[in-house]
Amino acid sequence: MAPAPGTSERPALRWVRRLAPWVITGAVVTAILVKYPIGRIVEEMHKGNALAMVPVALGTTLIIWFTATAGDFVLLRPLAPRPPGYRFLMKSKAGLSMLNALGMALNYGGFALWIHRVAGCGWRTSGGAVLMITLCDLVAVSVIGSAAVWLGGDGLPDESRAQLELVAPIVAAVSALLLFVPKPATDARPVFEPWRRIPRLNRLASVMARGGTIGMLILASWLASRAFGLPVPLSAWASFLPVLLVIGALPVNVGGMGPVQAAWLLLFDPWASGPQILAFQFLWHLCLVVGLFLRGAPFIRGVIADITRGQGGQASAPGAASPSTT
Repeated sequence: MAPAPGTSERPALRWVRRLAPWVITGAVVTAILVKYPIGRIVEEMHKGNALAMVPVALGTTLIIWFTATAGDFVLLRPLAPRPPGYRFLMKSKAGLSMLNALGMALNYGGFALWIHRVAGCGWRTSGGAVLMITLCDLVAVSVIGSAAVWLGGDGLPDESRAQLELVAPIVAAVSALLLFVPKPATDARPVFEPWRRIPRLNRLASVMARGGTIGMLILASWLASRAFGLPVPLSAWASFLPVLLVIGALPVNVGGMGPVQAAWLLLFDPWASGPQILAFQFLWHLCLVVGLFLRGAPFIRGVIADITRGQGGQASAPGAASPSTT
């Protein structure tokens, strides 16, 4: 069958989208290493106390396991034709979160596949659920970032503080508006099914659970930086880590590398040298990834088996659209 008119460029555009993150990441990392030679970064790694960061990372991955699961549980229970139990969702989240090592975008994609195949939602409804999850994350990080700037921003550089005071509340307001304003009842598009089926109270509970996760990551990053020897104050972590989480979730990063490193250098420049910042960022990211893999390794085979069986994807609850139509 001949391609439809106007579609001949789609394969090329698809390759551009696939290669763009690698090209951007390669260019950014190369520019950083030209300015800060890898030998200086390794030297800072040896100077810092990397072993003291390990228990902080392992404890953090265990604690946020509960809050991250709760944030998704309150959304999926009223939405999914086969709503998962909390313990089952915990195991599945542990396995799926191993994709975090390859990037948040891939993690979200994997979770959308799980929602479709295991929880029994249609493809478009699964995409809508991930969209709602993303908005919950945005509300949580922007609210925490705004509060941190208002309450403890006196110790931040004036320019950074002014930018956060302007941008963070706008992001919080826009994302909250999109999250909590209901979609018209006459709009039957499956992607908006989460807005019709999930109560606002559940959405608020999800935001609060995610706020707990972010708060724990802020505290853990501060403790790890103190253990390593990076003199960044808690107020800076509370203000800047939400920004770094958003940048790190962008699909232009590959395997935790890319523009996010440039953001680390820019934001924490007042407190440490470039090589020291990069040394800590790499080791802290590595510690968290190891924690995620240790947490998820016992469950990954079961998660893959659940997705392969598609036990939820074949369910047809009353009033639920079939996967083939959604």
